[in-house]
Amino acid sequence: MKKLLLILLIAGCSKPVDKMQQLCENHLKASMNDPASYEFVSFVVIDTIYNSPLKDEVDRQLTECNNYKGSDYDTLTMINHKRDSLYKAYSTINATLHSGSIHNINYRLVARGKNSFGGVITNSYVYSLTESGEILGDPSKEK
Repeated sequence: MKKLLLILLIAGCSKPVDKMQQLCENHLKASMNDPASYEFVSFVVIDTIYNSPLKDEVDRQLTECNNYKGSDYDTLTMINHKRDSLYKAYSTINATLHSGSIHNINYRLVARGKNSFGGVITNSYVYSLTESGEILGDPSKEK
């Protein structure tokens, strides 16, 4: 009886990565020309982004820099330097956080399937998901 209960308990538990993989696969299949031709290749965690008030401020300033529409050379040069500094700060912040709440986790899904001409192709997609499994934005197709 104990062995049966243990087997059922193990079989009923699935890893969070397996659930995320299933979500990504279902999303990809829904957009394929021929979902029946789907063939799994790999699924890996790329990185984890943590929440931080400092990261939020860097995000806000990066958005301001990226939305600048002016054409003044000096101002553009200053904004480009600021943007470079912010990207470095962003990398440093994310590398040192690794505690606190998770903002999102990035995964790479590699799969094969038939294209519109019937040829089998392999594509790699980057999915960004919250811990609860919500897909953030459209997955990017790697080239």
